[in-house]
Amino acid sequence: QAAPSGPKGQSAACLRVHDDMLGEVPHLPSRKYGSIRPSQRKNNGLAKIQAIVDPQNRHSLQRVLAAMTWLGLKTEDLDGSQDDEIEVTDKVPDPNKAKKIAEEREEVWEGLRRARLLEVQRRLQFLSDDDARRVLKVKLGEGVRMVVDDDLPPVENLDGMADFEEMRERAFQKIKDEQQRKAALLASGFLMEKKRLDEADRKIAALEQRLKDYKKAQADAIAEKKKLADKKQEMIRSQVKKAADARARWEDDTYDDLMSRIDKARATRTKMYSKDGLKDTIEDGIRRRQKCFDQALEREAALLESIEESNRSAEERLQVRRQEQADELQRKAEESRAKFQERQVRIYAQNQEWWDKKHE
Repeated sequence: QAAPSGPKGQSAACLRVHDDMLGEVPHLPSRKYGSIRPSQRKNNGLAKIQAIVDPQNRHSLQRVLAAMTWLGLKTEDLDGSQDDEIEVTDKVPDPNKAKKIAEEREEVWEGLRRARLLEVQRRLQFLSDDDARRVLKVKLGEGVRMVVDDDLPPVENLDGMADFEEMRERAFQKIKDEQQRKAALLASGFLMEKKRLDEADRKIAALEQRLKDYKKAQADAIAEKKKLADKKQEMIRSQVKKAADARARWEDDTYDDLMSRIDKARATRTKMYSKDGLKDTIEDGIRRRQKCFDQALEREAALLESIEESNRSAEERLQVRRQEQADELQRKAEESRAKFQERQVRIYAQNQEWWDKKHE
């Protein structure tokens, strides 16, 4: 059957889609919701709403009521059969227009109701049992109030109570075993306690002896370390004294050397800057310059003589070389003339032989 057109048809299609989605959601286990139950007066309306939002009957009426309370909805907000007929004021002059307005209002109300039903379907999918129990404790219009005893579930229905009972039994058994152990210890542990005390006394005596030996060894070690430290300090003092004496000697030697240098410099300045000293210095400078000049003349003369000797020897070697080259050139020229004449004679002989053969 085809779905009707318009907003009503679209809302119906949406409801069918959400019904298919709800068919894939696994069934949630039911729990006790406390003492609050929907009144008999609302059962019929809730049954109709449940038939729409939960056609597969996966959720109880209490759960549906909890989802409605979560969203702040009442049965009258979702049950279309309880709606009064929509009336239009008589001030609208055109009956057709008044009818159209009434249909539009009815269509708007129907769309709002279907949207609320969709919200209830969505809330049912994600509403836990604890949320449902808490929501059913709420009374609309009373505002925020304190938690009372009825808001909490019974202790035996809390999750983990079985584990808690088991843990408590184990604790009681442990305490009982500990009491039995202590009773047995009080009954039969006197001799063991005496033996333990004797053993403790022996251990204490051995510990005190070890402490005495340790203190004696420690005192001997400290005395030995003191002796070594005294020796080391004496050695350091002797080294410091030796270094101080060496430093004093070095300072005295340095001072004496400095004073001798100062005296020598003073005497040198006195001698240098006196008239006789300056005269001697000038004469000495003149003598040294004359000596240098004479040495330069001698070196120059020796250099000129060596240059002339080198020139004479070079000229002689060049003359010999030129004579050797001239003799070599003359020899090569004679050999070249001899070869040329021999070649001319050979050519003439060949030409004569050719001429003779030609005229025979």
